[in-house]
Amino acid sequence: MKKCAVVFGIVLTFCIVALSPALAQVPINVNIGTQHFANGSTVGTGTFNTAVGGQPAPFNAFCGSDITANCTASWTFTYSNLSGLTISVATLTLGILDIDSAAAGNQVASFILNGTDDLTGALNAASEGLNGGAGAPNSQYDVLTMSIPSTYFTDLQSGTATFALTLQGPGLGVLGNTTDNGAGLDFSSLYIDTPEPTSWTFVLIGLLCIGIKLVLNKGTA
Repeated sequence: MKKCAVVFGIVLTFCIVALSPALAQVPINVNIGTQHFANGSTVGTGTFNTAVGGQPAPFNAFCGSDITANCTASWTFTYSNLSGLTISVATLTLGILDIDSAAAGNQVASFILNGTDDLTGALNAASEGLNGGAGAPNSQYDVLTMSIPSTYFTDLQSGTATFALTLQGPGLGVLGNTTDNGAGLDFSSLYIDTPEPTSWTFVLIGLLCIGIKLVLNKGTA
């Protein structure tokens, strides 16, 4: 009886841990595009377009122009559905050329997650903080990483996350400020994690241990 109880407990514990959805689904680390340049390097538009050609839009060509149109782009990550799980951390990384944040004011007009979650301030802070707070000069390539606030975690649980970016002038050109602000989007990454293992797994294992102990105690009575 004792041996059967112990064997059953070991098997059941293994099943609980192995089938736990948090262990099976996280962490999430999805990417669109590939980083082609060193952070902080100076890159020409032609060099950029050649390097990113063939990647999914909008990471396949320079977006907008410093003299004719602000960059406007969106992209969507698809990953495992996280419904029922508690997200503990989420970060977005963006490789971008020529954001021109050394110019006056903020160069990010809008950065929105899933149509409602406003990340504009967070991306502006990351951009304006480059080079010790001086911002990015003309034609600089930067890898920006920002944390997504916990108040938006529920909007990440469905398994899709769409980011919409719009830049604004002034930009920077070889002759100084420009009316608009184009940029090159090289790649983006989304990282999501949850507590591991989940709390209910610990509860089940604890109850299982109590049950086994009661069986063993009964067998020795």
